[in-house]
Amino acid sequence: MICAALTPDIDVEVKVVLDERGVAAALSYTTYRDRVHVWSLGSIVKGAGSLLMASVELLARALRLPVTVGSMPSSEGFYAARGYKRVRGQKASSVIRMKKSLCR
Repeated sequence: MICAALTPDIDVEVKVVLDERGVAAALSYTTYRDRVHVWSLGSIVKGAGSLLMASVELLARALRLPVTVGSMPSSEGFYAARGYKRVRGQKASSVIRMKKSLCR
């Protein structure tokens, strides 16, 4: 359902939403000293992805850190609706870097 290509030296946390069928959504992220970065988010149940993003945003707010994501163009609207903006200066790519500041 979700996949992220990571190097072995990256500490990754995973959050999941379970329902009667099993895993309804999963999200992987890393907390750095300057941001919380979401590596991957996948959901097969409406609303489950938003629930997971809200939990990571709550963590980031408590740590006074922004959240960054690497979004596929097809998912940009999901993140934009949550207040994420494209990072300036990025080169054309199949992955769109987006950021949301929560510590104001």
